[in-house]
Amino acid sequence: MAEPTKLYDETGAETVVYAPSEVRRLMAAGNTTEAPIATPDPWNGLDRKLIDGLIAAEFDTPEKAAEAEDAALLAVKGIGEKGLAAIREAL
Repeated sequence: MAEPTKLYDETGAETVVYAPSEVRRLMAAGNTTEAPIATPDPWNGLDRKLIDGLIAAEFDTPEKAAEAEDAALLAVKGIGEKGLAAIREAL
């Protein structure tokens, strides 16, 4: 069973995201009490700490982060070479 991904918006509200294969598995098993909705993760599994840092630095969408220059991303507190590589890989 795949673990769901928990996403948080700027207000801290949590959304649980299930992979489509997990939704199919739950539905096939007759799970009607929990109705997960598969939604794509716009950050493609990027670490939550990196996402929070990007949002705090006003790269508040994956598109803005993907379009940013490496130097701008490296200037974000908490993002180093490894974080930059993870961002580039995910986005």
